[in-house]
Amino acid sequence: FNMVLLWVFGRQLELREGRLTLVLLMLVFAVIPNLGQYLAAGIRFGGMSGVVYAVLGYCWLLNRLSPQPVYAFPPALMGLMVAWLLIGFSDLLTWFGFPAMANVAHLGGLLVGLAAAWFMSFIRRTKNLKS
Repeated sequence: FNMVLLWVFGRQLELREGRLTLVLLMLVFAVIPNLGQYLAAGIRFGGMSGVVYAVLGYCWLLNRLSPQPVYAFPPALMGLMVAWLLIGFSDLLTWFGFPAMANVAHLGGLLVGLAAAWFMSFIRRTKNLKS
């Protein structure tokens, strides 16, 4: 699931922002949420979900801040991802025998993605005002 979402939205991000920007964003999206998860829970975690939350947050907010949608982003997807985030923090899944999720990585990824989208939007607006 994570890799499919990363493929779908990462490809859109690469086409719109360029390969170098994609690589830089992926590094930031990987390091910060996973560092937060490591500090919160130690080394026993793994996966790409923090990166996926960052990419989704980034694409979602850029769509919201742009006059025209820039990414093919189903509106219900962010609601689903936030619901999954809340379910993870509730520990509901562990009651049914599922392993604990990397909740800090999920939340950290979402926040980093939103911050990066806001920053990129701010830079573009500033650049357009100077032009």
